[in-house]
Amino acid sequence: MLSEEFQNDIYKGNIQKSCEIFNLNLDTEFKIIGINAFEAFNWQGLSDNPKLKLAFFGNEIKPFPTLPLNIPITFNQHSLFVTYTMAEIVKNDIKKGEFWNAFKEFILE
Repeated sequence: MLSEEFQNDIYKGNIQKSCEIFNLNLDTEFKIIGINAFEAFNWQGLSDNPKLKLAFFGNEIKPFPTLPLNIPITFNQHSLFVTYTMAEIVKNDIKKGEFWNAFKEFILE
């Protein structure tokens, strides 16, 4: 998630609750990190776990502005999911519904 949103405990709590609903272990299967939107994402070390699923909240994160929102894809052997920022999801019921439907599909695939 974007660094600014990572500082918001409510947003992090929302993601944690979402993961708990899907029975994801927050210690071993899921990690929330803050990413500066103006810096490229560091892929180093991710190839060690090819089954890793990556969900990005905020398509401003490089190189993701070119990827479709809410459509799980495979990228460098990982499952990748780019969606709205947490602020957009919390404030807009339509985006919240779109996110939930797509995130559920992504997690359960």
